[in-house]
Amino acid sequence: MPGSKPDKSQGKYRRYFAYGLIVLNLLSLALAVFRIADARILIGDEHFYHRELMKMIDVGIYEALAEGTSTMLEVPAYFLYKLGFPTVLSLKLVSFICLPLFLLGIYLFLRTVFNARSEIILLGILTAFQFLLGTKTFILFINDGLMATFLLYSIYYLSKTKPEGGVFYYVIAGILFGLSFGVRLIALFYLTGILVYFSMQLMRKKPGILRGGSFFLLSLFVTTSVIQWPALARHHTLEFEKKLPIKRVVDGFTCNWTQLQYLSQLKVEEGKLGNYNHVDFAELEQYLIDNGINSLPRTLWEQIIWNPWRTLREFIHDLLIDSGYIMIRTTGFLIFLALLLWWNILFKKENYPEFDGVLLLSLVGFVLMLTISFIIITYIESRWYTLSIGFVIILGSYFLEWNFRRQSPWGPRLIRAQLIYILLSTGLYLRPVLSWLQHR
Repeated sequence: MPGSKPDKSQGKYRRYFAYGLIVLNLLSLALAVFRIADARILIGDEHFYHRELMKMIDVGIYEALAEGTSTMLEVPAYFLYKLGFPTVLSLKLVSFICLPLFLLGIYLFLRTVFNARSEIILLGILTAFQFLLGTKTFILFINDGLMATFLLYSIYYLSKTKPEGGVFYYVIAGILFGLSFGVRLIALFYLTGILVYFSMQLMRKKPGILRGGSFFLLSLFVTTSVIQWPALARHHTLEFEKKLPIKRVVDGFTCNWTQLQYLSQLKVEEGKLGNYNHVDFAELEQYLIDNGINSLPRTLWEQIIWNPWRTLREFIHDLLIDSGYIMIRTTGFLIFLALLLWWNILFKKENYPEFDGVLLLSLVGFVLMLTISFIIITYIESRWYTLSIGFVIILGSYFLEWNFRRQSPWGPRLIRAQLIYILLSTGLYLRPVLSWLQHR
């Protein structure tokens, strides 16, 4: 019953269960580290980033940045290489170091922004841990993990701002966001949610938000300008990674990812390609030769208006089906708790003392999901949602904390259910790792 005292023995058993999960996750981490040390295996986009690092080693940092690379991923790997590390291991280390930093960010949010108790923090970190290991976002040397880590701390410092605190946190947040923009252009999608947050806080007349937001944008601009200076000096424009395996030109136009994704969707609809697959660039090149350069959309805007019904249909499917599955698969019961949190805010008019943090994380995470679902015509990859998933874990954990504050009997039950989910999920993620060990 509400108001009844919690069962201390049940709390003890929950802690023992959580400690067992920590051991299991540490085993997963040890296997992941072993996987990282194996420099013989490259998977997917790892081939591209390794080529980028080799280019930087051959021509130097300035020349490589002038022509566009994943700046903040390649530069630290370059210096590790100069210290004597092999090229592949250098890249793996940069990505892997972000794993504990991301988990630390989850801890800082729950401890200092949402004032959660230790048991809730442990639950949130365990949920994030099994997700991050399972999706390999921080295990493979791709740039999604590094971008998400910079963004997580940028949003963290924004959530720490107070009217009497000046602009220091806003400046730090802007610098970190600029670093994330130096990793991937897609970081701009997160800026939309931040700007919406600033606008809503202006309408609520939150003190200091206009001045703080201005310093955030200014520090972002300065950081981006410094990182992009080689490209600006040479081309007078920003340069980012060009993730094409081979430059393929048809009728003077370079084939791009927009065309490849759209052709992939057409092939799926025709039954000539399985779901969650892409055609390769050789097939795209041949299609354009056979059907003409104007047979596929060449820009993101053209893709959106090419077939409005297809765009709307895929948007609804990506947002409700693909995104919904990803959230449930990676966060367990916490996604439902995050939704219940907003149900209480919108319909029950409940007041939460940490509402500003709830609003910021919700806007940034949800606007990103809306944007990705709208512009991706094929399918959603969970690594694109790394930060949004982290925010759902934080918000769901906060709602659980709120139940404990009210001494609701549902709090302990939900913790037990989430711990069981983590156990099952970690076991599923361990299977392919153990299989890799058997066949290496």
